[in-house]
Amino acid sequence: VNDPDAPAVIATAYGLIGQYNYAQNAMGESARYYDLALQAWRGLSNRPGQADVLIMLGYIEGRKGEWLNGVSYFTEAHNLINDQSEPLLMGRIASGLGYTFNDSGLPEIGLQQYQRAMEYFRQAQRPRSVNRMLMLSGYSYFLLKNYSAALTHLNQALASFESWPNPEEVQLAIAECREYLGGVYIATGRYDLALHHLKLNLSLYKNPSNSKDAALAEALIGQIYQRQGDLGRARRSYLDASRIFRQVNDRVNDASVRFALGRLELNNENYDVAERYLKDSIENTENIRSDLRTRVFAAAFSASVHERYEAYIECLMRKHKAQPSKGLEVMAFEASELARARS
Repeated sequence: VNDPDAPAVIATAYGLIGQYNYAQNAMGESARYYDLALQAWRGLSNRPGQADVLIMLGYIEGRKGEWLNGVSYFTEAHNLINDQSEPLLMGRIASGLGYTFNDSGLPEIGLQQYQRAMEYFRQAQRPRSVNRMLMLSGYSYFLLKNYSAALTHLNQALASFESWPNPEEVQLAIAECREYLGGVYIATGRYDLALHHLKLNLSLYKNPSNSKDAALAEALIGQIYQRQGDLGRARRSYLDASRIFRQVNDRVNDASVRFALGRLELNNENYDVAERYLKDSIENTENIRSDLRTRVFAAAFSASVHERYEAYIECLMRKHKAQPSKGLEVMAFEASELARARS
């Protein structure tokens, strides 16, 4: 109790427990311990300690789809430190902002932030972080549909990670590279290459802490099977992914997978099932949108909302043709008006 270093040790311990829960996808518990760590560092007037915790709280908000809150945490962290003397923390802040803008539908800004982060990590002499920013820049190019630039960056990052002196240190980074490459190859119709990368990932994601990563791989594999016309295998992959996303409370990705399931069943003329999945996707998406308090994020997310409403309306109108006495055209009109109001 009389040890002058005890408060800093306690603050560090709270942060480590928060980090452990974050790795286990327990976002609520992680935030609780990071909040305790933040209070402890504030009590010590330790600005780098506070910034470090605020960065992690920003990531937690991003994982929950609370992007505005995430930006607020990153901004607060930035205000606590000096750009010149803390390049490592500046790199982490820029990287966090890149993640937030990419995830909220603004990859052109996300790319800029990742490029800023890369320079900060170079200044801090953190080659692994530099290579990670190279990879995430490649992912941003993928989101921007610049597939040539995406492949250049991702393959360069993968080659660097695969030649790393200690392979265990970068195993998950290699898997992340493969996931993004899988997405690029799906987008460009090179399904065999996409499956090669994604199936390698599934064999790696056996730890429960990697369940979300496994779900992302399953969702992409489902997309490949659907494009190849193997609807049974596509459905199983999507359902497995959705189950995991719901377990870890990942609303953003679950809404996307429920939309994919709805489109699959709609194209297969299973209208009742399609309606349920599409309605789930819209409700999930609207719940996320209700948390967006700035027009920039709401506008960025509106494209996916509109697409999901269009599919739901199409489903209702197809059902109406088969069951004209059930008033489904009224539901479709109401959905259309609601979608128009949201745009």
